[in-house]
Amino acid sequence: MARLLSLLPLALAVIAAGCGEERPPAPRPPVVLTLVAPQDADTTRETSVRVTGSVRPAGARVLVAGERVPVDGGRFETTVALREGPNVIDVGASAPGRRATWRALRVTRRATIRLPDVVGAEADAARATLEGLGLVVRLVDDDDLIDVFRRGPRLVCDTDPEAGATLEPGAEVELVTSKTC
Repeated sequence: MARLLSLLPLALAVIAAGCGEERPPAPRPPVVLTLVAPQDADTTRETSVRVTGSVRPAGARVLVAGERVPVDGGRFETTVALREGPNVIDVGASAPGRRATWRALRVTRRATIRLPDVVGAEADAARATLEGLGLVVRLVDDDDLIDVFRRGPRLVCDTDPEAGATLEPGAEVELVTSKTC
């Protein structure tokens, strides 16, 4: 009986090892998923973004933001609506006999513009900065009689609205300018 009990651990080990059963299947290769646009961490003012990319094998199934997207020759594209602020767009691809692959894109939509402080800046540079942000600029000259004879650039003396205001693209900003503020 003692001899039988001493063989018990060996018998249990053989049973646990599968006793010559088949080896576990080899790992399946993943679907190759390449994202072309947008770039991760992009920022936009648009209400939507175009997601484009490719998959291998060419017949793989693609999901973008939970919606199935057509794949043509291994390429796919779709438009995804964005909400204000940070957005995460999940992109997944799967195919028979392959492991699914997932990626996440972070895209931030900034539909509003915070008016920077341009008081004291040269009028032309301030105008270029604000127009570059998508704002409409109106210059208002606030010269006195002596300013006509003064040299030097026109400076921004005041803005309406004030610096820090939150504006929509296309909003008008008034720059009050003079050679002396």
